[in-house]
Amino acid sequence: MWRLAVGVSIVALGGCVLVPNSVRPEIEHFSHVTQHEPFAATPTGYYSDVAAVALHWDTPGRTFVEVADGLEIGPGWKRAPNYGYGEMQGPREEFELRVGAVIPVRR
Repeated sequence: MWRLAVGVSIVALGGCVLVPNSVRPEIEHFSHVTQHEPFAATPTGYYSDVAAVALHWDTPGRTFVEVADGLEIGPGWKRAPNYGYGEMQGPREEFELRVGAVIPVRR
């Protein structure tokens, strides 16, 4: 799966140099608002906390591509053997590919 994502990233970058514009260490929390108090009648506690490194490329036309890879750092991934209860089911490692647009709201 990760090979497909890398291939898509390279195609999305087109003629751009493969050196990223920035490297972004990050910590992310993934969950549903409706799983937490005060929004849930019975909070589940299902979530993922991920420490990752993201590579960011600015592409032509106010678009971007980001590739991130990290590890689940919260206790949620330990609740079942090799499976988490957060946004992802599976091993502790989590991969993300983002392709998006930048929409300026003011200058």
